Amino acid sequence: MGWFSGQSKAAKELERKRQQEKDEENAKRADDVCEEQKTPYQKKVDKPPNVLRVTVIRARDLPAVDKKLFGKGPASADPFPCMSVEGKSEKGSVKKKNLTPVWLERFELPCEDPDSVFSFEVMDHDNFGAADFMGCVKVKLATLKDERAHRNWHKLGNTSGEQDEHERGEVELCLRWCHDKARAYDLPKEFKTSEKAGTKAMPNELHVYLVRARDLEAMDSGLLGKASSDPIVVLDVMGTSFKSTQKKKELNPVWLESFSWAVEDDEAILEVVVEDYDLTGNDFMGRTSIPLKTLSDRKIHRQWHRLLGPKLKKGQKKQPVKKRGRIDLAARWVHNPKLVVPLPPELQASELHFDRPANEVQIFLVRAAGLPVMDRHLMSKGGSSDPVVTFSCCGEKATSSIKKKDLNPQWAEYHSLLVEEDDAELLVVVEDYDLMGNDFMGQLTIDIKSLEDRRVDRRWHVLRPKPTLAKKKEEEKKLGKLELAIRWKHNPERVIQLPEAFHHDDLLDQPANYLQICLVRARKLKIMDKSRLTSGGSSDPLVHFMIDGESVTSTTKKKNLRPIWREYFELPIEDEQQTLHLKMEDYEALSANQVMGRCHVAMSHLKGRETFRKWLELVDEDKKDAGWVEIALRWAHDPQRVLDLPEEFTEPETEDCLSKEANELLVCLLRGKNLPVMDKNLIGGGGSSDPCAFLNLDGEKRKSRVVKKSINPQWMQTFRFPCDDGLNVTLQVDVEDYDLKGNDFMGQCGVYLGDLHEVEERRVERVWYALAPEGVKTERYGKKEETVKKQQRGSRRSKGGKKTAPIVDDRRGRSHSEERTEFRKDRVRLAVGPQPRSCGHAAGPNFEGRGPSRRGSELVVDNIGAVSEPAGHGYWSVWWVERSVLCHTRRRRAGQKYGAKEGFKSRLGRVF
Repeated sequence: MGWFSGQSKAAKELERKRQQEKDEENAKRADDVCEEQKTPYQKKVDKPPNVLRVTVIRARDLPAVDKKLFGKGPASADPFPCMSVEGKSEKGSVKKKNLTPVWLERFELPCEDPDSVFSFEVMDHDNFGAADFMGCVKVKLATLKDERAHRNWHKLGNTSGEQDEHERGEVELCLRWCHDKARAYDLPKEFKTSEKAGTKAMPNELHVYLVRARDLEAMDSGLLGKASSDPIVVLDVMGTSFKSTQKKKELNPVWLESFSWAVEDDEAILEVVVEDYDLTGNDFMGRTSIPLKTLSDRKIHRQWHRLLGPKLKKGQKKQPVKKRGRIDLAARWVHNPKLVVPLPPELQASELHFDRPANEVQIFLVRAAGLPVMDRHLMSKGGSSDPVVTFSCCGEKATSSIKKKDLNPQWAEYHSLLVEEDDAELLVVVEDYDLMGNDFMGQLTIDIKSLEDRRVDRRWHVLRPKPTLAKKKEEEKKLGKLELAIRWKHNPERVIQLPEAFHHDDLLDQPANYLQICLVRARKLKIMDKSRLTSGGSSDPLVHFMIDGESVTSTTKKKNLRPIWREYFELPIEDEQQTLHLKMEDYEALSANQVMGRCHVAMSHLKGRETFRKWLELVDEDKKDAGWVEIALRWAHDPQRVLDLPEEFTEPETEDCLSKEANELLVCLLRGKNLPVMDKNLIGGGGSSDPCAFLNLDGEKRKSRVVKKSINPQWMQTFRFPCDDGLNVTLQVDVEDYDLKGNDFMGQCGVYLGDLHEVEERRVERVWYALAPEGVKTERYGKKEETVKKQQRGSRRSKGGKKTAPIVDDRRGRSHSEERTEFRKDRVRLAVGPQPRSCGHAAGPNFEGRGPSRRGSELVVDNIGAVSEPAGHGYWSVWWVERSVLCHTRRRRAGQKYGAKEGFKSRLGRVF
């Protein structure tokens, strides 16, 4: 019989008696103080509770859930306790056929979250099926935060712990939530290190300690066992992210890993994402975030954070809320002196030249944070960028180095730009470097005027989108920040020094005879060569300086709107009534240069003989602003430029000669200036002439030597003319271009000796004379008004002096109807002087440095009708006088206005 039952009735009876004795003994002990009540109370404020100690004492009035199907006897139950908190669970022993069981069993459940709920259930054990529910009790840990032992009877309720119409009995429990060192996950020492006392610097380093997680969602369903996950945590601050290790098949993982970021922005947010690791791509499990503003007190903040669902995109519906678990994090934001990037020596040095205008912007590029991802990964989420920063202001540019695959790069690079305008703006552009072309990431502008105090301005700047792309979507998108240290100061090394010629001592007691010019630089020039691919462009500027027919040209600066030349020129000039004209052009290789702007400086501004250095505003053909040019001018005296007269004019006459009547005229032909080009080059523009002069005085003729290939010849020849009948005669001077086949006329002038009062008094008179076209007579200054003569265009005089019919322009089918001739006042000088023919030398005192006659005079032009020109040409010109005033004659057709496109047909120059 025992073989069939497996145990004899005697053995079963013996076991039942022993269990009954034990229960009776436990029942006597149940009223005693339990172990938790005996433990003295010691609450530790700085160490939060981390374990729930549960003593299951006994139960009473439990429901009989096991009904007898066969035989007689009362119904009973086989109860056992089951408890859980924060994912941890424990089970007690089974009490057979007992509705008032006594357990006196002790359990420890790790838990730290005060929001957690302790769940206690009484179940009925079954050998051939699942356990039956008998009752449930739920206790909030917040009620146990005093860390004392709480022994109470608890009524059993339904599965939610709530009371209903069913009586399920009671259970006596002793609960104590306290701190246990053995179960504590303490923070590392480095995390607890306190800052130095008195530290007021802004926090710049974030420390995060990833402790553990609990009650995570099961993402990998088990085919044969329980479902689980392989959690991994991604922590990100402003684009810089770190990953924790992977925990295999764990819903309550423990990491104990630390991370740190260099971050100063109090608007930054620590983003924490828990993912389930998979080879084909991680699955989202939950997220949480910690704003750095909440850590500004620099204390350790450790707590359990509830994991939330994914962020919703626009138009996406809200998902039902579900439990995703919690994560234990400790965070602290502190100041680390080692992470402070010191300023370079250039910015640490104090400003020493407050009395001088600022001319340099110093830029210290420190770092960037939170830059956008431009190079996205093809196989996974996320990506990176290769940022590079460009600084530009007033045509100056500076570029930083490239930081490969970094959204929070640190450069610590120094740059400087030449900036002198206080109305300028510094443009800072951040781009993602690519071989095929950089991608825009963000930009910012800084007003130079805000740096007038010349102090170092170090702060974070928010990057903005381009103004043309500033739509709502892009405004909402964060482009990151840039830390810069900027100062505007005066740097003596940036000042462009003038050539040494400007510092030479001048002979102030001698009249100025040449102009020193230094073309320094230009700025804000017009774009003449526009780019076809972009909205910008450039120019190839060059500068012409013109005065009194003399001109010089600078070199060409290719593709530069802020060129620096520092080129030196000299131009001969003696007349303070003249004006220096400056014309800037854009160089064109295949066509005529384009005028960019003009300006002028009157020589009267330079009478003080001091260096004139100034920025001049350029004006284009439409009278609009065209930029600025810096030049330096100085009107000085150069002894080597003085042309001395021959000895015949400088040696005084003897007393014997002075006692006799003058009978000879000495004429010294010194030089010519700006003569017309008669022999033009076959290839290219330009050309030259071979001038020679013919002098005729009352039938006495003289000829000068030929000066080869020169339009500014220097003859220095003396001619003697018999002059027995007085000075009531005219000296005729014709200048021709020498050719083997016949000379070409270049210009003429007539000198009436009766007007030369210095010569009449047997002294030297030195004068410039303007050359006129053939038939135009010039007389000595003697009248005060300018002479303007009008006559029909195209009329000509024959040899007999009669007028012929007007010339008709066959191309236009109409005649030229009007001609206007104008001459301005100026001085004309010529070295002439009478003397007795027997003496062989000139009379009068030394004329070195002597000017023209003291009497005011001007040149009068008559017989303009003797001039004739081929049909279709609109202009001819006469260039006057030594002192740089341009006097010319214009011919125009009837009804035609003078415009910017008018030009001169020829320049006949002048003789001295």
